[in-house]
Amino acid sequence: MVQNKLNVPIPQSSRIRDKLFTGRILSLLIWGARASLVVSALFVIYFSLGPADPMSDVGWIPWDKAKHYLAYFGLTVIAVLVFAHLPSFVVAAAVFAFGVALELMQPVFGRTFSVFDAIANLSGVFSVLCIIAVAEIRLILRSKTAPMHANG
Repeated sequence: MVQNKLNVPIPQSSRIRDKLFTGRILSLLIWGARASLVVSALFVIYFSLGPADPMSDVGWIPWDKAKHYLAYFGLTVIAVLVFAHLPSFVVAAAVFAFGVALELMQPVFGRTFSVFDAIANLSGVFSVLCIIAVAEIRLILRSKTAPMHANG
């Protein structure tokens, strides 16, 4: 088995995977994910601390709490992927702490602190953790029921 930069074993039978997960392409993917995390965090900061939009309840997502949920869901997904070497719950806790810090800073910028916004943020973060937990349980169950193949 070949190992990539993340120390994930890759079967040698897959030449496409070997090329994708080793070398330059992996570096580009990692840097792209990091850039995506930074841009997403900057958007969240701007919309959390920037001027309040009086038309915020109009548009594609009319409910403010849904916007909080989706923003922190997306931010958590990206952060978990970028910080794959850390436990997911640690990354999720950091994203939630980031959200609470932004909520606490809002009065300084003429906005209002809202416990309900923080709860909506937590809901987005927690949803990602639930999805990860279900995926890990499925992998464990699938590995236990997979037929054993003889090597050789």
